[in-house]
Amino acid sequence: AKQFCAICSVKTNIGHAMAAAGIAGLLKAVQAVRHRTLPPSLNFSMPNRHIDFANSPFVVNTVNRPWESAHPRRAVVSSFGFSGTNAHVLIEQAPEAPPTHASASGPYLFVASAKTEAALARRIAALRARYAGRRTISVFIEIGTEPLYTIGRDTLLNDALRTCGGVNIYARAPLAAPQVDAESVLLARPEAIVTAAAANGRRRQQRQAYWSALRLPAARAGHVYAIDPDELFRPGPRLVQATADLCRDLDQIRAATAATPQRPAPPSDPARPRATRP
Repeated sequence: AKQFCAICSVKTNIGHAMAAAGIAGLLKAVQAVRHRTLPPSLNFSMPNRHIDFANSPFVVNTVNRPWESAHPRRAVVSSFGFSGTNAHVLIEQAPEAPPTHASASGPYLFVASAKTEAALARRIAALRARYAGRRTISVFIEIGTEPLYTIGRDTLLNDALRTCGGVNIYARAPLAAPQVDAESVLLARPEAIVTAAAANGRRRQQRQAYWSALRLPAARAGHVYAIDPDELFRPGPRLVQATADLCRDLDQIRAATAATPQRPAPPSDPARPRATRP
């Protein structure tokens, strides 16, 4: 077979990177394998007359095109240093990961560590007490006053929710815009509301009064909580404390509703394109 191996030079994209040329080529190759795309070598018009590409396995790739292959995709990076030190790296496509399902019934792996065996035993006992038979709590997260904003699934607060056994009702909803109206929230029937506000401010009381007036059961039961906006997106001690407080709040909801059957899952697309002014 001839001309089945595409050549793509990173130098045509960014120029000569000197000592970083090798890692630049490696990054380009990894991204090409990852995205299943053959990137072009720019500004190529005529091959070197001393290289017989037509009768070789190689072809200079000049357009961005899909990388179709019946076999695992492989790429080779050759980097030639000024001092004569050459590097040659072979990259192969990673095997496809098996699909995962958030609703899988386990078992799950927990990693625990401590300085002493006694402390480790206490840590394991605490984990068992917190997670054994724990019911998931549906949560609505609102950012801002008008319109009502929900946080996407890749934020620190959503990670904190999962740690506490909660789930953002809009984390996976196909929202056209990050806005939902009050009617959508009422239909989704979250068991708790987390609002962005200083924990000692008046916004929590205002939002609880607002949702109570709309007859949302969670608000009428007092399940409205506030987290300081400065803690939402910054990893550190304040987020850790906010997570601990959130876990405590959700545990209180579980204790208060222990005899209540779990609510059905919210609709797959409960969002609406408009927003309601409080």
